[in-house]
Amino acid sequence: MRYLDTQRPGRSDTGVQEDHFLGEPEPDYAMPTAQELFDRLAEELRGADVLRVIEAQWLADPQFRGAVEQVVARFEAGGGKVERENTEQLTDSENR
Repeated sequence: MRYLDTQRPGRSDTGVQEDHFLGEPEPDYAMPTAQELFDRLAEELRGADVLRVIEAQWLADPQFRGAVEQVVARFEAGGGKVERENTEQLTDSENR
């Protein structure tokens, strides 16, 4: 869900929503960018031995899927084990 928030129209590169409602001041918080979310995921995976990917239909968006696959590839390259369950429909289409 947070990834979808990063894709909303009116969002600046700084993560601050640009559309102000009837002259309301700019919010005093910033939501993370998509890159910051994936960087955080990679950081959290550093403490893990195994990553389980289940029901991969949530990877249908090509941009999102590519970013997740990069994080997973770095995890595997660092010695992590990835277990995939019910992901055949997506992985098979890549190999054709």
